[in-house]
Formats: sequence, C-alpha cells, structure tokens
Amino acid sequence: MELTTFQRHRLLAQLASFIEDIPTDRLNMNVITGSDATKHSCGSAGCAMGWSATIHNRFGVYLKPAHIIIGMGMYFTTDVQYPIEMHQCRTDIRAFAWLYGIDADQTTDICIPGHYRDEFGTYNPNPRQVAKRIRDVLSRIDPAALVEAYPITTEQRELVTA
Repeated sequence: MELTTFQRHRLLAQLASFIEDIPTDRLNMNVITGSDATKHSCGSAGCAMGWSATIHNRFGVYLKPAHIIIGMGMYFTTDVQYPIEMHQCRTDIRAFAWLYGIDADQTTDICIPGHYRDEFGTYNPNPRQVAKRIRDVLSRIDPAALVEAYPITTEQRELVTA
C-alpha cells in the first residue's frame, strides 16, 4: 500500500496523539525497546521509534533484534535492542523518516534524546514533550495533517496495557 506524503504526515500526527496518552513509565527515549520487545511490539517501554513500529507495523515497519550499544553520554545499554527496519531502510533514522515522510533532521529532532535538552532541560522527555515536538515538526511542514490526524484505534490503545 503506497501512502501519500499527507497520509504519512497524518500517521505521524496519530503517533503524537498516541504517545501523549501513554503513561510516563512506558516511554523511555534512551532505548528503542524494552527487554521484553518482540518483532511487533517495543515491549514495556520504548522510544518514539519503538512505539512507531508497534502501532504502525501494518505499513511494513518492524523491530529487528540486534545486540548493539545505543546511547550517548551516560545513556548506554548493552541489552538486546530492537532497531526498526523496513523495506530497504537499514537504519532507524531512515526508516522512521521514510514512514512519516519527513527528513533526517526532522527525525533526529523527534527521536534523539539530546535534542530535547535545550527546550525541555532533559535527555529523557516525557510523553507530552515528545508529542509536542512531533506536532511542532508537523506544524512547520504540514499543519493540515494535525487537523486531520488518524484517530487512535482501540487495538492501538490496547497495546499500552498489553
């Protein structure tokens, strides 16, 4: 299923609404997934990338196990992580950017913890701060997508309590 850029932006607006509503302990911008992740779920906690693969996997995005070290500064983990991949996109940033029709700079503004420090004073923003950042990006490139965001489905809401 080929999506238009506007449809991709509407999905990103949906991701903002989804993330805004999840409990703070279910979002950790310093890891893509929790240790209990699967191919289609970021598990008990994940970042914007992990949640995007969880709620939008029907568009060909999935989580792929990899033993990697993720993070900057004091935020290192050697747990098994599940970076997102799709189609020919072999890196998280490219896969996220492709899915949502945004560029690499916009993706790093949303997904890289260090990019939240100046505005919010933290390397691990809460769900409202991440949702705000997503909406700020969309307001600059496609404000109509914010107005016409796809609604959160019951199945997607149930992923938070799973």
